[in-house]
Amino acid sequence: MEKRKKKFNYKKLKKDVQGITLIALVVTIIVLLILAGIALNLTIGQNGIFSRAQTAANTWRNAETNEQLAMGELEGWMDGYMVVKMMMQVEKA
Repeated sequence: MEKRKKKFNYKKLKKDVQGITLIALVVTIIVLLILAGIALNLTIGQNGIFSRAQTAANTWRNAETNEQLAMGELEGWMDGYMVVKMMMQVEKA
């Protein structure tokens, strides 16, 4: 026996299709508003992305300043070491 393929009735489908309901539209809008509120809170909120970025920038500036101070101290130490070395060489001569 040969199986017959069912023909799809497009005319019936066209009659059965209805537009989106008002309830579905309202529910969709409410869900989108909730998601927008959550996204804004995560972005602008007290512990949001912008405040974290500002905190990270301040931390980086402090670290950069501390590094420059440490490099200055190291440079001073190395200059002092070189002066002592040169004095020792002069004494030997």
